[in-house]
Amino acid sequence: MKRVTTWFGVLLMFMGVAMVISVPLFFWQSKVGARALLRAAPAPIHIVLSQAQGVLYPAPAKAMAAQTAGTPVGSLWIAAIGLRAPIVEGTSDWQLRDAVGHLIGTPFPGEMGVSILAGHNVTFFHEIGRLRSGDFIQVDTKQGEFTFQVMEHRLLHVGETLSTTHFPALALETCYPFNDWNLTPYRYIVEAALIKSALSRAS
Repeated sequence: MKRVTTWFGVLLMFMGVAMVISVPLFFWQSKVGARALLRAAPAPIHIVLSQAQGVLYPAPAKAMAAQTAGTPVGSLWIAAIGLRAPIVEGTSDWQLRDAVGHLIGTPFPGEMGVSILAGHNVTFFHEIGRLRSGDFIQVDTKQGEFTFQVMEHRLLHVGETLSTTHFPALALETCYPFNDWNLTPYRYIVEAALIKSALSRAS
């Protein structure tokens, strides 16, 4: 009986150590994975059109062909919170570990309609609640360079949907509260509208 108790205690100790190590390991893997994906992110090629003021909204990108889940599709830069992150296609757990994910079925950033980008609340999107109306969000894809301006923040229950738009828009989505490691019933949304586009030749 004593031997069983001893082994049980050792097992509990190892489980505790594993849990303590798993947290910094998660952040380290996320950081390393993000760096690799940023290097692989497609860059706009031969930018030939730049349009901003003087129209209702800047020139949108043409619809891009569907991408395979996990494929790098661009990069995200938000100066106000010091965030630079790769964007991959898809929003599964393993995709969101190393990158921000583009929600399959929504337009790509810069295209007409609402493009939804999802990120973990404890990593890439931990600080999006600090964004203010008027802050800028830049997204670079092979279609071009797109600058969005933050319009508003919303808190939605899982299952609620965003309204469609008749102009290029962006929505950043993450679980809420920001410091909760578990799946939560709420989603924090930052909505932004396209204010400047620099389209690549391909677009």
